[in-house]
Amino acid sequence: MLCIFDLDGTLVDSLEDLAEATEYALAQCGYPGHPLDAYKYFVGNGVKKLIERALGASHINDYARARAYFDAYYTEHCLDHTKAYPDMYPQLEKLLAQGNTLAVFTNKPDALAKKVIQACYPLPFQFVQGQTDQYPVKPDPAFLEAYFTSHGRESAVFIGDSNVDIETGKCAGLKTIGVTWGNRLESELREAGADAICHQPQEIVWTIGAWR
Repeated sequence: MLCIFDLDGTLVDSLEDLAEATEYALAQCGYPGHPLDAYKYFVGNGVKKLIERALGASHINDYARARAYFDAYYTEHCLDHTKAYPDMYPQLEKLLAQGNTLAVFTNKPDALAKKVIQACYPLPFQFVQGQTDQYPVKPDPAFLEAYFTSHGRESAVFIGDSNVDIETGKCAGLKTIGVTWGNRLESELREAGADAICHQPQEIVWTIGAWR
């Protein structure tokens, strides 16, 4: 089975680095910041939405300037605090050992997504696809549809920590697993219609094993 993972909040705890980069951008633009917990709901739809949400409607016209500060800072500091979630790495190894393939589809900018994966998960991935100008961000399934068109349709599951991820999987016609150790609440995952909910990484292995 092809196991497609979200990145931020699913494979890696990256909230602090994303928040610090955004706080830096806001400060450089002369705007007040936000508490760390606020960023749990700012993230998930890509950097553009993250910055727009942090700026707020009254300062949205300053997006381009804030984005430039964010990009400069985050490119250099995206691994300051970011780390793999406990026990996730060995569970991915188990999935591979059981004959599954791994992939990542994230709204993080593509080059940075690959950088984070290389640092935290030096494992064989079928693909690591971040945000590019070629495809719209999740939950639009355009990238996944293009992938399946060129590589052939196969049994697959999408795993993530937010409604964006569950919607992405459903739009692509995939089974979906919501994980509760990320940035969003279990209730959000259930309301989005996740096929399964996992509270710890080993439950992903059990769930996928039962579906194979």
